[in-house]
Amino acid sequence: MIFRVIVIVGIFLLSACVSVPPMKSSLISDLKQGKSAVDFYDGAKEIAYIEDVYLVLAVTQEASKSVYGDLWDNSKELSALHSKELSKLGVRAQSVHDSLSGEEISEFNAMQKKMYGRYKSGPERKTFNLSAEYRSLLLKKGYDYLFWITGPEYLLHMHALGLPAFSTITTTYWIYDLKKNTTIWSGSIKSLEKIELGERTGKEFIEKNNLSGLKDQVIRLTRERYDISSGKNNYTESTGQLLGLEPANKEAY
Repeated sequence: MIFRVIVIVGIFLLSACVSVPPMKSSLISDLKQGKSAVDFYDGAKEIAYIEDVYLVLAVTQEASKSVYGDLWDNSKELSALHSKELSKLGVRAQSVHDSLSGEEISEFNAMQKKMYGRYKSGPERKTFNLSAEYRSLLLKKGYDYLFWITGPEYLLHMHALGLPAFSTITTTYWIYDLKKNTTIWSGSIKSLEKIELGERTGKEFIEKNNLSGLKDQVIRLTRERYDISSGKNNYTESTGQLLGLEPANKEAY
């Protein structure tokens, strides 16, 4: 079941990406030589909608949220996707779902819920720390680093006056040195796409057929942000460049 909450909000600006400093070059070599665990966690499990309402003399916005909960258990699928893309960038990446048992994954999922609330937006964001138990487990599995990735924080903004809709996902990365017990990098990256809804409502486009629109958008936008060669969404920097795993362009945003 999908639950919805509706509120009225004012106009806001949406940027195409969040500027983050890349990892220091001195860390990249060690990171690529080590073995990295990749774990994706969806702490919100919700879809956010913003719809412009034209009132002749002004444009207001109506916001709503759909909570999809267990309708899409995306941790395994998106951990594998990020692991595959990071491997293309020279990282020895492996999804935790490929090395941890079901019981170990279940235990960590319970801990991740607390981690997400603590580190997502609080003052401890830059000092992310693992529990001693999970760190020890990953070290015993032969890992040197952890990519803890959260998202997708999906947003669909439907504009008035015949303008196209835009979808956005926000992916946050914490890269953790397991041996040194410290965070070496953290930051959020936005991916954006223009959508022609036609006669469909935003909820029909995203939620119909067991969230097929949401799943397609999140998976495709994630891939395209890693590989911007298609030029479809006009990114000037890829995920790899923003993380520091690929050489930066002369022009960036």
